Amino acid sequence: MSTGNVNRAWGHALVQTLRDAGAGCFFLSPGARSSALVAALAELPSDEVVVHYDERGTAFAALGWAKAKGQPAAVITTSGSAVVNLHPAIIEASYGEVPLIIVAADRPPDLHGVGANQTIDQENLFAGTVRQTLLLPCPEDVETWSSTLLLVHETVAAATQLPQGPVFINAPFREPLLPEDGTTRALDFEKPHVTQKKIPSWKVPDNFFKKQGTIIVGSLPAVEQIHLEKICEIGNQMGWPVIPDALSGGKGLPGTVCHADLLLQRDDAPAPECILHIGGSLVSKRLGIWQSKCRGADYIQVRDSPAALDPWAQSPTHLPVPLEVFLKELRVPHQLPHTNWLAADAATEALLDQELHSLSEPAIARTVSSMTEDLFLGNSMPVRDFDAYATVLGASSRRRVFGNRGASGIDGNVATMAGIAHATKRPLVGLIGDLTLLHDLNSLALLRALPVTLVVVNNDGGGIFQFLPLYTTPEKRKHFWETPHGMQFQSAANQFNLGYQRIESLNELAATLILPTSHGRILECRTDRDSNFHLHRSLTKKIKALPLSWKI
Repeated sequence: MSTGNVNRAWGHALVQTLRDAGAGCFFLSPGARSSALVAALAELPSDEVVVHYDERGTAFAALGWAKAKGQPAAVITTSGSAVVNLHPAIIEASYGEVPLIIVAADRPPDLHGVGANQTIDQENLFAGTVRQTLLLPCPEDVETWSSTLLLVHETVAAATQLPQGPVFINAPFREPLLPEDGTTRALDFEKPHVTQKKIPSWKVPDNFFKKQGTIIVGSLPAVEQIHLEKICEIGNQMGWPVIPDALSGGKGLPGTVCHADLLLQRDDAPAPECILHIGGSLVSKRLGIWQSKCRGADYIQVRDSPAALDPWAQSPTHLPVPLEVFLKELRVPHQLPHTNWLAADAATEALLDQELHSLSEPAIARTVSSMTEDLFLGNSMPVRDFDAYATVLGASSRRRVFGNRGASGIDGNVATMAGIAHATKRPLVGLIGDLTLLHDLNSLALLRALPVTLVVVNNDGGGIFQFLPLYTTPEKRKHFWETPHGMQFQSAANQFNLGYQRIESLNELAATLILPTSHGRILECRTDRDSNFHLHRSLTKKIKALPLSWKI
């Protein structure tokens, strides 16, 4: 066979192996060197392949798809600097424990180190970030195709082993990259035997449930957010308050404490004797500090992952058990509540209803939180405002909540939303800041045929820096940290053929959000950084002044 024919057959075999190993969708930024892979993808159903011209956005879209589905997505790109653009999403997938398969075409070994164009050292790009790297030979140099494709299958399996994360496959090709006649041939190879994961034994320490405790629900994958009602039932049975994180999917559910981040600004919030922490990390730093005095046997952490999660040096009692198994097998006693968190939460909710009527950043987050659609929360202030000011829902919500809190960057958020919506085929509302959108304008092209609504809080820069102890002058803070840009987003919406509306009031925002859309749209909310800072401070003072009684 000619080199082009071998490449074509090899590309087909690689793509088929990725599918057999569990890749549910392919995200492609095409190029010449990856032509054998692209030709194979062109034969797949259209719903299994997303094509985008920007490698960084492509990788984040794959990340979003994997978040929503709970299974690996594959990213395929060409060689050179294109591969480097995948790194931000790989980092987010690594720290966020999201299964991702990266396949990069490469120049053959004889073109490395000789000054050949578009040739870089790809083999070591992601060392320390990916779970596993597989360096393939050129197709005509493969001694046994079956055994090599078996390695591909095992590499993909590594993405779903705990802790889940990204894997990298480097695939060099020699020219000619494809045959002129486009022929290919199928290959048979032995598939690896996949062993079933054994669930480790676990036990709640003695006397744990005899104390005055709290259930904290950290971030949860979308596939685990269905267990929130059961978690609430357990909390009610024990008489323990249930405090859900913004990314748990449980914020605002009946029977939970919605405004813990605000209430913990008070000096009289009762401290827990023990903590049952379900899920991952927390958005609220106040909540983390408040519960950090519980250590060892008094701090149980339920996470089906061996990765460390101990930012407050608590030496947790880690139960590495699937959440569904834990909730099914847990036996807890009936107890009476010790503290009246729900009454304090209701008083805070009433205060926010009274105070938040105009188009402010807390009120925008509160309005978005009342939606029943799936939500994506951008980093910086949006996710924090949602965590603090979300409204208490009147009934159990079936929505899912997403965010990129692995590395908590503001890059790739729009592309991640596109991947989520492509996976779920459901409407998605994203609450993001202006700098977050500016970082990912290229990815607006991915939203044209997806029901994604971007609620963009445009305060002309980085408003979060007003809340940080920077110890500098307002002028220097504004110029060097807040980076005002003076831009709005109507022209961007027009450029990418998206809907656009400038929102002038909370009523307008609420009324627009309930209108269905089949394509992407931007709802721009203009706010003022200084006014926002003073509003937050004013609300804090009023919450501290609430006459609360924490005892039953």
